[in-house]
Amino acid sequence: MSMKPTAELNFEEAIEAYLLEHAGYTKAPNSQFDTALGFDPHTLLAFLKATQPGTWNKLAASYGPSVDHRDHNAIASGMIHGLLDVVRKRHARPGTRPQAGLLPPAHQSQP
Repeated sequence: MSMKPTAELNFEEAIEAYLLEHAGYTKAPNSQFDTALGFDPHTLLAFLKATQPGTWNKLAASYGPSVDHRDHNAIASGMIHGLLDVVRKRHARPGTRPQAGLLPPAHQSQP
């Protein structure tokens, strides 16, 4: 942690430590974050494959070896409306509707 106990870096480090130790999060290298896409495609694709294998297999059957590239580009293009839109409303492709998030919002105050 940084030297000042009230520094924002301390707050960020405390949140990160809690999520890693108690909430099941794993840390990914910063190099995986794609600034052009605006998210970490490696982590997102691993999540989609692990949580929705049937949907992922349909996408793989449709798109073949380019499925990873096509999927994260489809997600990125959907983010013109914002990340929450992609997570909540899904990013549909012909014949499939993979979910980038599995939990509904806790309340209706967010769009």
